Amino acid sequence: MRNILLLFIVVIMTTLISCSSDDEPVVTPEPTPIVTPEPVEPTPVVTPKPDLFLRSCMKSNGKPQSFGYKCEGGYFINWTTTNRIVIAEPSIVKQLAFNCAEVQEKWSDGNKGKSEGKEFTKRLVEKCNSNPAAFYCENLVHKGYSDWYLPSFGELDFLLDKNIFRPLGYATGYYWSSAKGCYGKPYRRHSSGGLNTDGNVSDLNNVICVRHSSVYK
Repeated sequence: MRNILLLFIVVIMTTLISCSSDDEPVVTPEPTPIVTPEPVEPTPVVTPKPDLFLRSCMKSNGKPQSFGYKCEGGYFINWTTTNRIVIAEPSIVKQLAFNCAEVQEKWSDGNKGKSEGKEFTKRLVEKCNSNPAAFYCENLVHKGYSDWYLPSFGELDFLLDKNIFRPLGYATGYYWSSAKGCYGKPYRRHSSGGLNTDGNVSDLNNVICVRHSSVYK
């Protein structure tokens, strides 16, 4: 009887322990949240606009471009079938004195020195490096070109006779040439197309620089 009682107690205890173990809650770990990164906007590709002043003044067929065409550092001016020049854009124009007119020369080619501007500018700088107008053009580097010069008497006359400056936005006022005028002073002319006169060397007048185009002959 005593053994039966002990056995009964053991069974009861085992049952209670089993029940107690089953009642314990099962803890499930929380899942790690997945973080989705914010989409990154792509950096826009900016294509620079081509510089029209770097184009050639010659067409693909070998003929010159039209009058006023942007090319080779400025505006293309086909004065004649041979004298085709480029004038620097308006932002390059400066007001400068002349100085040293005594070393200037008068044109000698029979057409107001149309072909002598480059040579006259060079001589002015060599004989008088304190000539601001000539020195500025002789040493100008613009759009990759460094062969600029102060226009001749004839070139300046042509530009102003054709009223080229105003439509293209150039400054008003007098412009220097590289030649000597009729009275021994540097020749200048007003942008209005008239009022050509010799100027005092200390006067501050507009300086426009020109160069031979690739179709210059």
